[in-house]
Amino acid sequence: MSNAFRGVLIALMVITVGVPKVWAEQQPQKKVYGAVESMVPESADAAYMEDTPLTSVTTVINYDSGVMLPDGTGGMLWRKGATRPDLTAGDDAREVKLKVRELANQLLCNLDWEVFKNASILPVTFVEQDNFERSSGFGRYIAESLIYEFNQRNVPVKEYRIGNEILGRKGEGEFMLTRNHRTYVKNRRSLAVVGTYYQVKGNVFVNARIVRVSDNAVLRTAQLVFQQTDVIRRMLADTGPKLSSGYVSMRDFTTMTRANDLTAIDLGEDLH
Repeated sequence: MSNAFRGVLIALMVITVGVPKVWAEQQPQKKVYGAVESMVPESADAAYMEDTPLTSVTTVINYDSGVMLPDGTGGMLWRKGATRPDLTAGDDAREVKLKVRELANQLLCNLDWEVFKNASILPVTFVEQDNFERSSGFGRYIAESLIYEFNQRNVPVKEYRIGNEILGRKGEGEFMLTRNHRTYVKNRRSLAVVGTYYQVKGNVFVNARIVRVSDNAVLRTAQLVFQQTDVIRRMLADTGPKLSSGYVSMRDFTTMTRANDLTAIDLGEDLH
C-alpha cells in the first residue's frame, strides 16, 4: 500500500469518527427552567453524552408543590404550586396579639369617653357562637389581652376575679385570682366587653361588643377574622376540663369480650 493511499485512508477514518461527536454537540438542546436547569441534546449517542455541557442544578426553596409544563418550543417550564409563607410559631403568636389590638381599636373608635366617667370596663371570656356555655383557650386569651390593650390606652379596667384572700400552697406559690366565686357588678355604670367566635375550616370569625350593664345597651361593636394557624388551632382545642384519671379492670380476652347475659347452660358448664 503506497504512502499516498495510506494517508487518504487515515483522513477518511478521522472524518468518519469525528462526525458523530461534532454532530451531537450541534444538535438543538432543551432547557428546563425552574427547579432543574440542564442542557440535554434531543438525540445523541450515549457514548458522547459525557461530553455534553451541563449547567449546575438550581436549588428550589419553599416550593411545596409544582408541575412541569411544556413551553411550546420543545422545552419545559416549572410552575410552582401554592405556598404559605414560612412563618414560625413566634410569628403566628405575634399575629394573634396584633389582631386583638385591632379589635380594641375598633371597640374604642369614636366612643364617647364620657361613658367611662365613674365607670370601668370589664372584659369577659369570649364564648362559642353556637354554645354560650362553652369557651376555649382562644376565648379566654382574647379577654386577657383586651385588659392589657384597654389599660395601655388609659381606659379604666377592673379586675373582677380577685379573691378575698391570698391562698398559699406549699411547693406551688401564692394565689389570689380565682374563678370559684360569683362577682356582683355593684356599679351599674360599668361596661362589659363580651364576644363570640365561630370557627370554620381555616378561619375563626370573632364578634365583640361593649355593653352598658345598667340597660344592656350596645355602645360599640367590632369584627375580625383570624386565620387558623397552628397556634390558633391549639388554643381552640383547649376547650375545658382535662380528662381525669380512672381505673378500668382488665381480665382475659375471653371474659372481656363475651356477652354478659349468658347463662351457665349457654357457657356449657356441667350442671348436676
